[in-house]
Amino acid sequence: MKKWIWIPIALLLSGCIIKSSTHVLIGNPRPPVPVSQIKMYYDEPASYKKIAIIRSKAGHAFIDQQKVVDAAIQQIKERAASLGANGVLLQRVGEQAMGASVGVVNAMPGSNSAIVTSSRGTGHTVEGIAIYVE
Repeated sequence: MKKWIWIPIALLLSGCIIKSSTHVLIGNPRPPVPVSQIKMYYDEPASYKKIAIIRSKAGHAFIDQQKVVDAAIQQIKERAASLGANGVLLQRVGEQAMGASVGVVNAMPGSNSAIVTSSRGTGHTVEGIAIYVE
């Protein structure tokens, strides 16, 4: 029975980043492109067409927050590539509390009891506009 206690702990500490993305079309999608063709823009390029507004969320309680931001940016690039964009005009990068508490169970050796601790992690949100630069 005690060996099953370690499975949730291993999963929590494994480094899996929870991520998701959504989009709202505001233009015409194009054929998908490789993710490697997506360029991030912080200022508007000279001539472009808007395809979609994209929002990506990523979070993990036990990983360096820069890695979480990088995962959210990668997610937004993947979504943009699937819509045929060749760029993303970055609108916002921010923090948000993760929706669920993360719990850790510590088994007490030689007994049938355990200590449960919990914490809320911080997630990151990246928002941008999928664009096609001409």
